[in-house]
Amino acid sequence: IHVWGAITNHTYGRYDRSHIFTFVNRRCVKNYKLVQAIIKGYSGILQPNRYPCACLFITLDPLQVDHNVHPRKEEVEFLHPRKVEAALECAVYEALNNQLADALALRAPVQDGNVQLSDARPAFLKSSHYAPSCARPSVEYS
Repeated sequence: IHVWGAITNHTYGRYDRSHIFTFVNRRCVKNYKLVQAIIKGYSGILQPNRYPCACLFITLDPLQVDHNVHPRKEEVEFLHPRKVEAALECAVYEALNNQLADALALRAPVQDGNVQLSDARPAFLKSSHYAPSCARPSVEYS
């Protein structure tokens, strides 16, 4: 499972899920479980009742994806949905943690013992293969 794309960092949040876009094998798809996996990757990081903006690309074996769920091919189902969801959640969580670590180490001024995170740049998911069974907070690569 290959995951890459861009997501907003922890400081930006919307009131709806309308700006979460997922692509599977270069095709824009709608899948509630993928959106939930992205949001779950933000758990404990994003404010409650706020949603990120994301544009994520997932590449996997075409035999593992069923595009024939919807007549317009907008919705997909996976042969192993939990593996795809776990890989997506771990990719988002890792990208956010890397972005936060970089912000704390390089750009965060300390005032009165509190760290001020003012950098609003998006976090980018590296072009990596994510193990389908990675567990938070540690991530394993295949």
